[in-house]
Amino acid sequence: MEKNIVTDVVVPASTTLENKEGYAVGIDGVLTASTGDFVYGIVRSGRPAGEATEIITSGECEARVNGGSTIAAEAPLTG
Repeated sequence: MEKNIVTDVVVPASTTLENKEGYAVGIDGVLTASTGDFVYGIVRSGRPAGEATEIITSGECEARVNGGSTIAAEAPLTG
């Protein structure tokens, strides 16, 4: 489900984002790993390292979180 989205691209130098749709990344295209990491967007269509990957920077979309989070289902992720 995507609604009112705005997209951008990141080109991670050495990290592949293939099969990482729905995961959060920083402005450098690296997957965010812990609480407090800056999130630039959510991977929309992952590509290999060195290739432009489309990310969602604004709007509504599905995102993946680890099982240890305390985020309620359908709660907005905002920063």
